[in-house]
Amino acid sequence: MITAALSWTESDRAGSLARAVAILRGGGLVAFPTETVYGLGAAASHETAVRGIFAAKGRPSGVPLIVHVTDVDLASRYVRRMPEAAIRLASHFWPGPLTLVLDRGPHVSRAVTGGGETVAVRAPAHDAALALIEALGEGIAAPSANRHNDLPPVRAAHVLRGLAGAVDAVLDAGRCPGGLESTVLDLTRSPARVLRRGAVSIDRLAALVDVEDGSAGPATARMVGGWISVVDLAEAMAMAGAGTGVVLRTWPREAFEAIRARVEVLPTDAAGYASQLYDVLHDLRDAGCDRVVVEPLPDGSEWEAMRDRIARLASAAASG
Repeated sequence: MITAALSWTESDRAGSLARAVAILRGGGLVAFPTETVYGLGAAASHETAVRGIFAAKGRPSGVPLIVHVTDVDLASRYVRRMPEAAIRLASHFWPGPLTLVLDRGPHVSRAVTGGGETVAVRAPAHDAALALIEALGEGIAAPSANRHNDLPPVRAAHVLRGLAGAVDAVLDAGRCPGGLESTVLDLTRSPARVLRRGAVSIDRLAALVDVEDGSAGPATARMVGGWISVVDLAEAMAMAGAGTGVVLRTWPREAFEAIRARVEVLPTDAAGYASQLYDVLHDLRDAGCDRVVVEPLPDGSEWEAMRDRIARLASAAASG
């Protein structure tokens, strides 16, 4: 299979959209941008295509997918009902990086839900994604467009390096602006439970619904091993050297450059940091760095999702 790159520039937009829709209707897979990361999409009603997502990613079939929609009306096709809490949250955060888990509707394929009785839905805040869903006329089932447990892609080039030959086309709209995946909130229970920390903080959710955090991941205070290591400054200096990538916020870059490490300095605010982290990690891996050392992140609710995500990436690297 040759993977086609479809441009989302003004001059190519109509043709690229038409081709992407044709591929999806024909049972193919199209990677598309969202405000968070690129997704690997199939028409939600095409069970064979949905199963192809799992094969392309090497993803366990029991892990559910997110159905991407344009709005609450389209989401209603896939759920048994839209409770008042879901409508309230969607009115505040959609389109945007919040995924709602609800009881599945009767016509939703179990391939989409991982065999379960719930379905995850969200409306992405990206014009290309919304245009693609609207033109297709149905929801698009999609996880991130990368191999299972690999770095999430924030550029079309990342998708092509990881999934070339396993996906029919990539709708290229440049770098995804957000970087951090959506928050996943289970509304089938009370209080609602956060299943994955993401771009919408728990504090913001708690202003609208009763919520608890069920997303605890690996510890982040100190993690050594695998490709990504989270350590203090003294140990980072001891570990770094030629072939090492270093991701900084406040530590002195000159000290690491003096030992020939490849240094990337990210913004000190949580949103800016999140928007650039995956892009930088891809760059460091592509540059041949055999280890990446990450400066520990500060305390505070706005950093919780990033601490969680770095720990999970480090844990996946160590186990892989």
